[in-house]
Amino acid sequence: MNRRTLLGILISIATLPCVVQAEFGTDIHVQSDSDPIRLDIDRRTFDEIKSFLKQGYPTVSVMLHAVSLGMSINDVVYLAVKSNPQRAKELYDTAVSLLPSLPGWAIQDEDSSDRYYTNYTASELGAQSTVTEVARRFFEESMRLAPFPEWYAGGYHIKVSTDELAGLLKDSWWYRQGNLQPNSPRSAPNRPIFISLYGDRNEIVIDSGTERIRNAQQKGVRELPVVFVYNDMRTRPISRYSADVKVKGIVDDFFNRGLKLTSVPEWRQVGDHHMLAPVAELMELLDTIDKKDVDPARWSAITQDIRNNGFNAPLLVSLLNSGDGRIWVNQPDRITAAAELGVGQVPVVFLYHDLGRPPCGQPIRTTALICSAALAAGADPTICQLPPGARVPAPGYVTPGGGAGFPPPPPPPLPPTTTVPPPTTTIPPPTTTVPPPPTTTIPPPPPPSPVLPGGNP
Repeated sequence: MNRRTLLGILISIATLPCVVQAEFGTDIHVQSDSDPIRLDIDRRTFDEIKSFLKQGYPTVSVMLHAVSLGMSINDVVYLAVKSNPQRAKELYDTAVSLLPSLPGWAIQDEDSSDRYYTNYTASELGAQSTVTEVARRFFEESMRLAPFPEWYAGGYHIKVSTDELAGLLKDSWWYRQGNLQPNSPRSAPNRPIFISLYGDRNEIVIDSGTERIRNAQQKGVRELPVVFVYNDMRTRPISRYSADVKVKGIVDDFFNRGLKLTSVPEWRQVGDHHMLAPVAELMELLDTIDKKDVDPARWSAITQDIRNNGFNAPLLVSLLNSGDGRIWVNQPDRITAAAELGVGQVPVVFLYHDLGRPPCGQPIRTTALICSAALAAGADPTICQLPPGARVPAPGYVTPGGGAGFPPPPPPPLPPTTTVPPPTTTIPPPTTTVPPPPTTTIPPPPPPSPVLPGGNP
């Protein structure tokens, strides 16, 4: 996609009347693909805002121009204050005055501690290239290693001591490994060790490949490559739930409390998944498709595939947290086929979508979010004159010289990500051809019930 096409898409989105934008939950693979594009857009937008303000364009026009390109007013304030810290109060006051005229999608409902943060490179760690130090920087200072490596091509953040990894192992996990293509370069034996960090409890959760770590330790392998996964304050590892947690408990926690599960590394080729869900519960919770409504050729293909290979490819359950909440499943006919064949449990991956915008008519919350963005950019807290009852979301970590490092101002070009040679194994193409599934929209779930006993996310 060239820049002109991308700009056209952004403008077409911005001109829609009071619409909302659903954000795709952080997907480890998608994140690594999109970071360079996103950083390039942020870098150019920052330079543009800085240039317009320097040339003397009215502040209100600069802000409306940026919003018309699809930016949230929070990000506009952050970038504007970063480029002109001496004008922080004027920029904040202008943004607040614009709120009654902005559509709902122009407000980013996300606390600054999760949105604006400091990036640093592996070279800045020096002799402190340890899991403990990387975790400390995240927990105490909201700092994150960058760039996100192309792990599926052999990339990683850093190498760390195998003994340190083994010492951090415990009975916690955020996904279960799949086994669709064991020889894939994206399967657990061929990829870096993932380390998931949770700031709500300062918790470190090591990859599900615990056997690999212990085997490496026994063989005397001194270091292993790792990739760090940074989670926002509303994301949890599934191991915090009880062993018998149901799908409904996971769904209710998202709809009622906004809590999400960390994305799995690779559901496409490998089949990584969050949990094994009872087929009976899925048949009851979801509006599945009847056998008579499935094309006979497809029914024959999917049942034969399940008989031959088992139900290994996970179902994708998409959740939209908006109003009463909605649920979709990508292949409802496979659930029906599993029930027909007497399959007890099937792997499930949850994909989370949140509008990420406060409803119209919430000036206290939106004003506080704009204040938080300005503070994260380095503004003095006294610039914010909030309505009674407003609580300023905690800003991101602010470096001594100013604010955080993402979005820009852009740092110097980052050195290439350290890589290891990718495996040479060729992945054989699948032998079973399954006709494309029908697309089914699942109606809203029944009223939520309390989280099942034993869960403590």
